[in-house]
Amino acid sequence: MIKRIQSMVSRLASLAVSLLTPVFCGSPIVRARTCDVAFLYRMGAGFPGDVNRMHPASILPGLINTTTPPRRYGDPVFVNTADSTLRGAAAGDTDTPTVAYGFAVRPYPTQQMSGGMGATIGAATPPTSGVADFLRSGLIISKLPPGVAVTKGGPVYVWFAATSGNNIQGGLVGADSASAYLISNAKFNGPADADGNVEVEVWPA
Repeated sequence: MIKRIQSMVSRLASLAVSLLTPVFCGSPIVRARTCDVAFLYRMGAGFPGDVNRMHPASILPGLINTTTPPRRYGDPVFVNTADSTLRGAAAGDTDTPTVAYGFAVRPYPTQQMSGGMGATIGAATPPTSGVADFLRSGLIISKLPPGVAVTKGGPVYVWFAATSGNNIQGGLVGADSASAYLISNAKFNGPADADGNVEVEVWPA
């Protein structure tokens, strides 16, 4: 009889401890299940137009040329000497080395406002008139055709002819040609990721 009472007391004490412990000591520590993403080889470089190293960086507003505006964020722009506006590369350019004024900066910190939360990140395009921001010096994410190999410190070329295949007019390419010219004040800061996103350094010339 005594042993049975002792057993009941022991069980009641154990139950009391299990019930009161969370009250005084908080919830027990358990392993949390998360939905993390593993990058097996290399994470994406970023989105075209992202100024991914804010110090040092010099970003200035500029007036967009309405005839040949920059087509994508992250593309280089050049001074239109007739009216001091900023334009993208055009078919009338020549394949001689050229100084870029800067690169078109993506103004959205995370996502563009148009299109709602279902809009594709990085799909927005620069305005075709008015004022926009341009990186004068610093490092920015730009776009190469997928699969183009470039190296750290390598020269930067822009495609000025009409869009052909993966080569977008005003966009970067990895080598010189009759349809591309060297940007003399820019260089690649490393290879591109699988989608062609690549970091470019630009400086005033």
